[in-house]
Amino acid sequence: MKIISLHSSRYLCISCNKNVGSMINETLSAPNVFILLSSFIAIAVVVGFCYYFSVKGLKYYRFANAHVTLLDPVPLSFAWIILGIGIGGFIDGILFHQILQWHSMLSVTLPPDTLDAKSVNMFWDGIFHAFTLIVVLIGLIAFWKASRQSHTEKSGKLLACSMLCGWALFNLIEGVINHHIFSIHSIRDKDADSDYYNYAFLIISAIMLILGTFMLSRYYKNVFKR
Repeated sequence: MKIISLHSSRYLCISCNKNVGSMINETLSAPNVFILLSSFIAIAVVVGFCYYFSVKGLKYYRFANAHVTLLDPVPLSFAWIILGIGIGGFIDGILFHQILQWHSMLSVTLPPDTLDAKSVNMFWDGIFHAFTLIVVLIGLIAFWKASRQSHTEKSGKLLACSMLCGWALFNLIEGVINHHIFSIHSIRDKDADSDYYNYAFLIISAIMLILGTFMLSRYYKNVFKR
């Protein structure tokens, strides 16, 4: 892994000074790079799962005793879940990383107390935002494909509960992996009660997921009762 990451900062951060480039290279060596990318990989798996079901859908389900085609809520709901994941990532990055500046990607393992350390954190914040942008683009592609299907169910309620589920999924995956398993940052790093913020973040996100899933399941039931 170190061979792969050797001099990688020349290409990943062409304007960085040598010290910052060296520090970025260190984060790209094993096992650091696995720790940093683990939440991205987990989220990518969920996005891939959602994209599959968005494209597949329920495929013209029909009532057993009636020739009535049901509008399929699956394609757009899973497309909007993907968008919720991506937008949830942007909300996290914009609010906590940039506006409030409560934490950065590596702010526990590499506190941004010096300009070089802050530059490395900024580099990884950029990788984080690039990843969330890719997720949003995938969600838009899934949304475009689903919206072109004549049998797809379209509803503002479906949009709201699906986006809420996606946002909650992002928070839970990123929170469990980055805040608790690997502890590379906390919601509020420099606060003495940072654990309370981390657990509050998970609790709120779990409530969001439960609420979104409940609303989504009720919507699905109403569709299939028509």
